[in-house]
Amino acid sequence: MNGRIGFAIGFVSLLACLFGSAVAIAAVPGTAVIEGTLQATGGGPAADGDYAVVFALYKDQAGGSPFWFEGPVTVKVASGLFTYAMGTTTPLKAADLTTSAWLGVKIDQDPELPRKPVHSTVFALRAAVAESLACSGCVGATQLDAAALKDYLKAGDLATVALSGAYADLTGAPDLSAFIKAANLADVATTGAYADLSGAPDLTAYAKTAGLAKVATTGKYIDLGEIPAAAQLGKSCGSNLVVVGLKADGSLECAAPAAAATIPPDGIDEISNSLIWNQFTDAFSSSAAMAIPDNNPIGASTEIDVGDVGLAQKLTVSVELANSDISGVQVWLYDSANQEYVLYNKGGKKGEGIKTSYPDPTKAVSGDLTYWVGKNPKGKWRLKVVDTAFLNNTTDGQVVKWSVNLQTLSSKKIRVAGDLIVDGTTTLTGNVTIGGKLTIAGQSDVPAGTCPAALVNGVCMVGSGSERTFINAAKYCAARKADLCTDSQTWVLRGARTLNANASWTNSFSDNDGGQWSELNGGTGDDHGNTSGWLAPCCYNLTPVRPTDQDVGGVRVLFINNAEDTKFREAATHCVGMQADLCSKAQYWVMRQKGAISVRMWSSDHSDNDNEGYEKGIGQTSDDTNFGQNYGYACCASKRTTISCPAPYTDVQGVCVIKANNSGGDWNTAANDCATAGGRVCSIAQSSILRAAGTITHAANWTESYSDNDGNHASVGVGNAGDDHPNNSSYGWACCY
Repeated sequence: MNGRIGFAIGFVSLLACLFGSAVAIAAVPGTAVIEGTLQATGGGPAADGDYAVVFALYKDQAGGSPFWFEGPVTVKVASGLFTYAMGTTTPLKAADLTTSAWLGVKIDQDPELPRKPVHSTVFALRAAVAESLACSGCVGATQLDAAALKDYLKAGDLATVALSGAYADLTGAPDLSAFIKAANLADVATTGAYADLSGAPDLTAYAKTAGLAKVATTGKYIDLGEIPAAAQLGKSCGSNLVVVGLKADGSLECAAPAAAATIPPDGIDEISNSLIWNQFTDAFSSSAAMAIPDNNPIGASTEIDVGDVGLAQKLTVSVELANSDISGVQVWLYDSANQEYVLYNKGGKKGEGIKTSYPDPTKAVSGDLTYWVGKNPKGKWRLKVVDTAFLNNTTDGQVVKWSVNLQTLSSKKIRVAGDLIVDGTTTLTGNVTIGGKLTIAGQSDVPAGTCPAALVNGVCMVGSGSERTFINAAKYCAARKADLCTDSQTWVLRGARTLNANASWTNSFSDNDGGQWSELNGGTGDDHGNTSGWLAPCCYNLTPVRPTDQDVGGVRVLFINNAEDTKFREAATHCVGMQADLCSKAQYWVMRQKGAISVRMWSSDHSDNDNEGYEKGIGQTSDDTNFGQNYGYACCASKRTTISCPAPYTDVQGVCVIKANNSGGDWNTAANDCATAGGRVCSIAQSSILRAAGTITHAANWTESYSDNDGNHASVGVGNAGDDHPNNSSYGWACCY
């Protein structure tokens, strides 16, 4: 339950025991009906309705683990009465009922009620008579009727051969004297030697060694006639040979065509002198820690979605968990094919944590993870943890993190380890990671969603300009067809040490909200002026298309965590790791209307609620949030596919504008209008350029972070929008690609 109401339960009767009633039936049922009353703690019957109940059978009145349990199951209560057939989902077994049994009942979230003894029905007492027959080999000849054995044979009635099995004891044995003996055979029949043949053929006319070419007996290349042309260094492999690789000195590695056919699929690095690779290591990790319920047979589960990266050459599962006593912990793994592996089963040793990988260096208790070698493990993988020992009946430790690690032979991408120089037209249709310098002399077409700049931990960063005012920082990024990075992108860049210690602008104006976010923006002011001179990091939002992408009211969504269990750092890192970003407040507004989210959410501008006026988008997050809070989050990608501004959209000083609305409307209208148009509400940085260029002419305008004016300092981007203004204000807006 919810912890505010307790219940008491009284048992009326057990209507049938496990072994059936006095009436004969064809098969013994695996269920037992329990009928009882459910009372409120204050007295009187509990309220009518459905309750989540766990039934458990124990050998003792107190302590110990249940030898059978079922639930939580839904039990309907009317006027305080309920009836339920135990064994409906987990059948009861007669073999388990060897001694007395005690029934425990747990209702909703309340603790388990005091256990009650289980009684038998009157006729079931007769079953005790059969207890003395539960034996093997205990029935002897004295218990059998002598008349029943009169027709059976005794040993004295059998022929001798029946007991000896000896051929000599047979009567009427066949006469084998006429059969051929070895002495009657020619020698060759037993030796098989050519020399024992009679009438052997004359082979003198056949060729002798003297008739063969010299190479037939020496095997030396020099003894060949018509020797083929030898390979020329760096030019060719010579006659009947093909190139199979490059040697360290640059010469060709040559082999016969048959040998070339044996090059393995992962041999591209060997034949390219270690310049090209198609082997990769990918790790798919849990997004957040998971608490372990204490003394709970149901336990807790967490999932990882393993992406499609190719065939696994090696697969390991890493687990790190903490618990007061791991000798009572059980850990199961279920792969994408729903096969079960027992990774840890109590283990019989005490300790406070598990930190290892399976199957190397630790072998699973059961199940063979090497099954996935040569297969594609894409799909949902699940980890389940049960703590069977008692500590506090709440939680005991947590799964800190776990991951599925793959060494793959990829059919999706290659890696070039050195400098790549291309003289002609180059079309890139997959993911290409280049460790050296890329020089392209001809035309290069970058596919949709590919970062054309530096990819820093998932953030596509085009550069970081020196200190300048907000409008000049916005123009600096727009000139590169980009935007000032969001708060979430900036957080990841600072974690990667890509930005120096100086303060930096973000596209939502870098408000520090009571000094809570200095770690993100380098110590900008709270409601600071727009003429401050700060760094200008520029970012793209170009996300490769995935088959799992969702369209929610026009918003492209990659991932939703609808649970308040994640800090800003973890949420931002997860989203940019997918080359996306945390969704903006405008996008959340659309998603919440569609029922896709229901909890408080982190947004790309750290979700400051500004007098809690925007709960319809981000939920009732704090006013002046801090990065230690736990909210849900979702990852969004723009529908932008290229750096250039495609027709029929308009390029305004580097900002690609889908449409502008200067007639005014509320926040809801602006958010939905831009999502439907295939874009997003422009940021404060982009709006500052559009307002200066005359594209936005309304006295005030909405932005993707809802346009708080921060003491009228952000008016360069939002006009005369209010400070902590209501969401039903009538402002203009522009939609950006």
